[in-house]
Amino acid sequence: AAHLLLPPAAEAEDGTTVSAVPEDEDDEARAARVAGDWLGLHDSLRAAREAAEEALATLPASRFAELKAKWEQPPRKLTVTDVATKTKRQGGLAGALSATGVTMVACLDPRALALQLAGADRPAVWADRLHALKGRKSELRAALKLQGKEAQRSRKAEEGEGPGDDVASAGDLRLKLRQGLSIDLEEADQVDDDTLLMLTAGIAYASSAGTELLVARLYTQTLLHAPERAFAQRLPPIHTVVVDYSSVYGTDSVAVDTIVMTEELGGRLSWEDHQQFLGRLRRDGKAIYLSMRTMRLAALGARPQAPAAVAARIRGQLAATLALAGDAPDMKAALKAAAREAIAYGVGEGLQTDNVLATCVQAVFEGSLIANLKDKKRMALVSALLALSKERGVKAERAQGALLVALEALFSKDVATLAPKASAVLQKLYEADLLEEEAALAWFRKEFTGNAAKHPEKKAAHVAVRKGASAFITWLEEAEEESDDE
Repeated sequence: AAHLLLPPAAEAEDGTTVSAVPEDEDDEARAARVAGDWLGLHDSLRAAREAAEEALATLPASRFAELKAKWEQPPRKLTVTDVATKTKRQGGLAGALSATGVTMVACLDPRALALQLAGADRPAVWADRLHALKGRKSELRAALKLQGKEAQRSRKAEEGEGPGDDVASAGDLRLKLRQGLSIDLEEADQVDDDTLLMLTAGIAYASSAGTELLVARLYTQTLLHAPERAFAQRLPPIHTVVVDYSSVYGTDSVAVDTIVMTEELGGRLSWEDHQQFLGRLRRDGKAIYLSMRTMRLAALGARPQAPAAVAARIRGQLAATLALAGDAPDMKAALKAAAREAIAYGVGEGLQTDNVLATCVQAVFEGSLIANLKDKKRMALVSALLALSKERGVKAERAQGALLVALEALFSKDVATLAPKASAVLQKLYEADLLEEEAALAWFRKEFTGNAAKHPEKKAAHVAVRKGASAFITWLEEAEEESDDE
């Protein structure tokens, strides 16, 4: 709001444009200055957009350049601390969860996502936790059995007194899942151990397809009845609730200070649906969308572009840059800026980074593949694209795999002419440090996964391209064997 609701620029006597913003005004002062205007807007985000349009239209070129530079900066890498190991790891969706209150995450399959957030996607760690949980249940079962024997012995005694001091109280003989959250063993036996581990992580879910009674009870008691400031200093026992859209309306809680909309659900909802979702948020809370595509849909009602339209725009952007970069004072910087803009745009439209990379590579080399491989500007642009993919967390082998998939698509457009030259193309990329041995071998050994009966031409192209690349692959394998012998 502070960026968009700047006062319009004024025109000086000499005809130059002068911004009405004081030169020494910092971000905090600017935000305070426009707060009154912002609070005066209508509740509708559509109205907010309309109110900001004039400010955008009159935004000074210098201020636009400043904002554009900020928007092009690499995204902040989210990290979270694992509760069990106390180590930090890349957060992803987990990094968006609130550290002070309850987070509500909306998705298509709440149970599956809840288990993933709890750590079920790390099999080794999950197996260790399951083993520890089963051990605690066995210990509790033994303690309850002992308590029963002591109680029976006490009843038989002439005095009729209760169990002695060495017998655990009933309050102690419950399965503690986490601080402030304990259940009876009978309740624990009614659900599977995966569900108990999910609750141990402070995560519950609600689904129209059905929810276990234990999860539903804890979900209701711990979340919906929580006073607003009860957990100001620490997370509540259940700090994350994962819901499908039908359950959003039943999660109107003052304890929820963060709501997250996943891509899988967000792209299927209308603008009105998103407004209902945002209405679940309390006044001082935070709403998180995971891409510009769904945020644009939620704020403006703009439907996402089709992947073909996104690819066409990326091709146009890169083609324009390649045509101008040779005259630029700093060609390398211009190419890197173009690569960053293309990837940011593609990811913002909801595409995976490696898919955007493949689209960019096709745009760089299409037309005349062999000739373009000799173009230093194009090779530098591919290098920048791979480097930026690494910045976004894509591993080198996966990024180079996307590069090879894009090249294979280009080979397939003219199999008879280009497939025999595959080894020369891969050799060129290898010598330019754009392709490593592991990625090349993994791509070469990948089996055809399409429907050969329905698309025999695709199967034939798959075989022909690998036949053309076999000389390079043989050379790599022989070099590897010689290295092993040494």
